[in-house]
Amino acid sequence: MAKLASRLTRIIQPQRLAVHIVAALVFGLSLLLYLITLAPGVVWQHYGQDGGELVSASLMLGVAHPPGYPTYLMIGHLFWRATFFDSPAFTFNLLSALSAAIAVVGFYYLTTILCHMLDKESRRSYLLLIVSAGSSLTFATSSVFWSQAVIAEVYTMNSAFFCLALLLAVMTVGARSSASSFDVFNMGGRNYVGATVSRWIFNYGTLLSGICIGVGMGNHLTIVFLAPPLLLYYFYAEGLRVRPLFAFIGGIFIGLMVYAYLPLRAGIIGLPINWGRTDTLEGFVWQITAVPYQDKVFGVASGEIGDRLWSWAWMTVDQMTLLGVVVSIVGLLAMARVWPGIAMTKINVALIYVIYSVSYATSDSYTYLIPVYGIMGVLLGLGWYTLGDQLVKRLADDPRRKITIWALVLSLALTLPIFNVATNYAATDVSENTEAFDYVQGVFNNIESNAVLVATGDNEVFAIWYGHYSEGMGPRVSVIVAPLLQYDWYWETLTQQHPGRIPEVMPKTYEERILQIVKQNIGNRPVYFTYVDAAIESDFDVQEVDQVYRVSSR
Repeated sequence: MAKLASRLTRIIQPQRLAVHIVAALVFGLSLLLYLITLAPGVVWQHYGQDGGELVSASLMLGVAHPPGYPTYLMIGHLFWRATFFDSPAFTFNLLSALSAAIAVVGFYYLTTILCHMLDKESRRSYLLLIVSAGSSLTFATSSVFWSQAVIAEVYTMNSAFFCLALLLAVMTVGARSSASSFDVFNMGGRNYVGATVSRWIFNYGTLLSGICIGVGMGNHLTIVFLAPPLLLYYFYAEGLRVRPLFAFIGGIFIGLMVYAYLPLRAGIIGLPINWGRTDTLEGFVWQITAVPYQDKVFGVASGEIGDRLWSWAWMTVDQMTLLGVVVSIVGLLAMARVWPGIAMTKINVALIYVIYSVSYATSDSYTYLIPVYGIMGVLLGLGWYTLGDQLVKRLADDPRRKITIWALVLSLALTLPIFNVATNYAATDVSENTEAFDYVQGVFNNIESNAVLVATGDNEVFAIWYGHYSEGMGPRVSVIVAPLLQYDWYWETLTQQHPGRIPEVMPKTYEERILQIVKQNIGNRPVYFTYVDAAIESDFDVQEVDQVYRVSSR
């Protein structure tokens, strides 16, 4: 019995168990908040219009808009198959919430590791768990991240891959250096639960972090910005050792194999959502390089950069609070003193994301800053722990004063997420938002069966795609996306999907293609538009019918 008790003591160590108990609480609280504010279906709020397309493409295993999002589509499809909810949109909103909660827990673990590095003797281990929880929950309740956790989008899953790659990098170097601070995560090859995982991280950590980045690129390309700083970090930590560097780069290429999904699915005849026909080399390159959006990269005018930086700086203050920003700076300085390689990696990552997001010419590019907010959350935890430690050392000369100081620090650390919830809840909550779904229902309720519906605008198109392909609305309606008619591959897709409704001869110009489709169908079936321009109004009679416009011959 004594031998068994000794073994159990080594396996179930209170300190290590507490780490994971707090992690479970952080995960549960984050997920609960997201579930309470979760969108019931497709939404336009929080720039969620892409959700309708992503859900529909995932259900049919199609190819979404460039760069294709193969990782998101495959994971989303499997998640839909594994769940039992009636609404596809709600299911994918739930996937975002789960991804967000996983990312929050990942940042919690990363913060805990780095706090241990500041106090290798682990004199205040339980205190660092509280500040790690408070800082990660501050990030969880930041308005931008929270807004993406309640809708069907790719950004929370991107955060999960981002955090996992960064966490693996830090743990790998820690394991190789045999740092005692990593014992809390079963580092160092000790013979207790987690030793197998420790060996895997020790031997394959660089490879695994590379795979995370490669697979993550199949979800959102911006995670590639993490690769150069991590490569420099590995070089800094490992010196001139070639093996870990090649393992990291090789892992990225292994992860990028998810893009094989695109040509494999694109060749299916009549697949409704099949951007770019990626079963051809030209189409594949067009897709993965995101040609339609290349002009937006560094597309912000130089005179607007300063205003954007200023407004987004205040947005950052809004995410973490002014006090949180100041304490994060304290955490960065503390990390730079103890582990400069990690500090420099975080600075490099943040700078790359800031430069790209500020210069990307879309109104929602601020969402690309979410990884920066995650890093700030980690630094926030380090800052709280450093402040508590330094104040105790400099001001506390008796136990009661030490308790008072730490009580104040811990209270502030836990107050910030509460403050965020109070200030962000109303603006972030979309649990009652049915605007997009109501629009789709209105569209299909006002058009006859066997009609042709020409849709324009991302909000309208993706919502209509969702209603038509995911909810089965308007089963005999032919949905045609006007902006995509500029591409030859879309015309070919339409001829396969709607034979007889698309002219066999493809006109040369975008305008001619729309006119020929109308002329092909007028007199045979009803033709509707979600928006009509002057060219349509000049050639046809136009009658507004609630959400749509009916077009007929004069």
